[in-house]
Amino acid sequence: MFITMAKRTEDREFVIELLQLCRQYPALWKVKNSEYSDRNKKNDAYKVLVEKYKEVDPNADRALVKKNLIV
Repeated sequence: MFITMAKRTEDREFVIELLQLCRQYPALWKVKNSEYSDRNKKNDAYKVLVEKYKEVDPNADRALVKKNLIV
């Protein structure tokens, strides 16, 4: 049971880190921001998020990040 709880704690910490990282890129989520329409800003943000996501899933790609973050 301890292993399961430790895993859950690690998962929770990773999700918190990922969401905090996502929050740094308003081009992905803040519709009224001028960056929201900038494809280059969005692509750059997704590259960073994919690299972070690869810490837990080496096969992560943009589609997986979008699906799991619902961004």
